[in-house]
Amino acid sequence: MLAGMKSPMSYCTDATWVGRSDCQHCDIRGTMLFSELQERELGDLLRPVDNLRLAAKSSLYHEGEVGDAVFTVRKGLVRLVHYAPNGTRRIVRLLKSGSVIGMEVLVNTHYHHCAEAVSDTDLCRIPVEVITQLEGRNPALHTALMRRWQNSLDDADMVITQLSTGSSHARVARFLLLVAIDPHRTECHHLMREDIAALLGLTVETVSRVFAEFKRNGWLVEGADCPRINPQALERVATD
Repeated sequence: MLAGMKSPMSYCTDATWVGRSDCQHCDIRGTMLFSELQERELGDLLRPVDNLRLAAKSSLYHEGEVGDAVFTVRKGLVRLVHYAPNGTRRIVRLLKSGSVIGMEVLVNTHYHHCAEAVSDTDLCRIPVEVITQLEGRNPALHTALMRRWQNSLDDADMVITQLSTGSSHARVARFLLLVAIDPHRTECHHLMREDIAALLGLTVETVSRVFAEFKRNGWLVEGADCPRINPQALERVATD
């Protein structure tokens, strides 16, 4: 298959296959799932790992679909979404570079959420059988998987305790700090007001009002590129 062609995986609805992943020379290998493996272990077993591209606003997989792979985010931002029977939407988690998506298929056969790209996203697709084989013979990978599970639990707890409680100003401030993409937390991923409201449990009008106030105070600047924030000011608001 040539780069640019559609992925053959039926559940990768909008993913484009780029080629085989080069785990040995990955520029963010230190943050990825296989970061604790030695180079000699990044051989034949990792040959089935594919590099995929997912355009903004497109879907990786849908809730309830049968899956046989997990995904790691190299670049970009992915949201996990639950759609209720009445059509309401709730974003349950945001996943940035280094995050693992779809780990539930390691113990179950179905994906628990819809995975959608917020921005143009670069991912690696790792078949479950690859992880199962490596985990069985490599204690370091087993430890790494347990750490990722704990990170997922911590992220879920954070959504409940930090992004769904407190004043609207505090929730929005915590959100902006969460989606920071540079080491100094001065730039962050761009999300639509509707997405932010769905994640924070607020109305779109409330989110817009808080954004306007933050901009008047000079704590937030929105332009054509990534929004810029004043992390020190937002940290004070986040503790209110």
